[in-house]
Amino acid sequence: MTVTPNPAVTVSITPSANPFCTGSQVTFLALPNHGGLFPTYLWKVNGSNAGINSSSFIYAPLNGEVVTCELTSSDNCVTGNPATSAPVIMTASPILAVSVLITASSNPFCAASQVTFTAIPDHGGLVPGYQWKVNGGNAGTNSPVVLLYPGQRRPGILHPEFIGILFNRQPGLVKHHYDDGQYKPAGRGFHINADKPVLPGNGGHFTANPINGGLSPSYQWKLNGVNAGTNSTTFSCNPAVGDSIRCVITSNLNCVTGNPAISGKIIMSGNPVPGISFTTCFDTVTS
Repeated sequence: MTVTPNPAVTVSITPSANPFCTGSQVTFLALPNHGGLFPTYLWKVNGSNAGINSSSFIYAPLNGEVVTCELTSSDNCVTGNPATSAPVIMTASPILAVSVLITASSNPFCAASQVTFTAIPDHGGLVPGYQWKVNGGNAGTNSPVVLLYPGQRRPGILHPEFIGILFNRQPGLVKHHYDDGQYKPAGRGFHINADKPVLPGNGGHFTANPINGGLSPSYQWKLNGVNAGTNSTTFSCNPAVGDSIRCVITSNLNCVTGNPAISGKIIMSGNPVPGISFTTCFDTVTS
């Protein structure tokens, strides 16, 4: 006679997710050892019977619940029959809201210039997917950074559809709208004028009148082509007949053309100031 030692019946269970998303269903699989051809399964949640006689068990657990499985083997000559699995304590994770923010490298932007848009996801997972859109049409690549030429002479809407997978759940879809604004290309124009009629040889005051100069433009006055004056909107001098006065302005605005701009010339003309003379009269008081 040959005696074979009686094998021990064991069972282990594996959840499809733990931690799991709150409110989601979890599938448990029982892995029997020496269960025989026709084992029976009894699932339990917190010690109470649940599920059906199956090697799998599907339900939506709560945080902290304890799941076990009792296996009854159909084999003869086994020990530890029925066998109970080690308990699995379920841990719930909160539902996280998927969101995305996008930023532009410049806005307002210069006409026909390239703008870099960057997506900043929240709860996107390890490998999120990106679909950029311009005015509702797909654009760019599956990347958190995209280079575009927005505007096209009219305001548009730029937003990515952001997909993130968390804890093996279904992808979530979030849209973020970003108004790329409307550009207004600045033109050019610049002139200077004298504050009042200037007589040659007398002091004259000149004022620059910039267009699209920005908040802090710089000025370079020129007298007969030579730098003069200070970095100011006004210039004072004692011009002579034939002198030319002009000003060069450098705008600090973006998206301007013709920068720096040069004003037209003011050329001094006329006759010198005549002297005043009179004949003294000794029999009257003369002013």
